[in-house]
Amino acid sequence: KVGRLVVLSASRPRVFGRSFYCEMDIAELNPPDAAEAGVERGLVPGEEQGLKVQWRTCRRCHQKFHEGSRVGECVYHPESYSGETAQRWLPPGVTEGGGDVHYFWTCCGASDQHNRGCKIGNHMSFDEEEEV
Repeated sequence: KVGRLVVLSASRPRVFGRSFYCEMDIAELNPPDAAEAGVERGLVPGEEQGLKVQWRTCRRCHQKFHEGSRVGECVYHPESYSGETAQRWLPPGVTEGGGDVHYFWTCCGASDQHNRGCKIGNHMSFDEEEEV
């Protein structure tokens, strides 16, 4: 079943407020060849044969994953959640409310700390070296 998934991304962006959104086919995240091979989302290769699967925590999205996880299952923010005083956006000479701190993700501008990530990639465990 192919549907539409709204993904925060820089490719094919549409601007809503300060966040960038694009639409991507779910089929792009779940390649057809995986479905033809009998692999379904949610099944862990090896578990059906009684093998123990080692679960890890992703350093990017903090979700549990296993070595059989496919490309595109990690949705995360590549930059930090940071604060900036309102003075930055006020006209010169205006100080009222300038001390208020506004928080946002520096990668996409989303203001909700629990906002879904703006980048899709592979899970990365804490054991792996970080990409530069």
